[in-house]
Amino acid sequence: MTAPLRESTVLAPAPAALGAATALLDAYRPGDRFLATPHRTLLGEGSAAEVPHDARPLTERVRGALAAA
Repeated sequence: MTAPLRESTVLAPAPAALGAATALLDAYRPGDRFLATPHRTLLGEGSAAEVPHDARPLTERVRGALAAA
């Protein structure tokens, strides 16, 4: 009895994703900000609103900053 062979379930990034990542790095300038999530990576310049540093949970502070914008 033999076990069936399995292919790896880990997928390599698509070539377009690699090109997009390189483009973001090329476009980066000092002072820019990256936002990386499991599904997106964004590059922004400057900041429109700062999230205050206090004892409230981060989610509440972000909601407050977005509501005030």
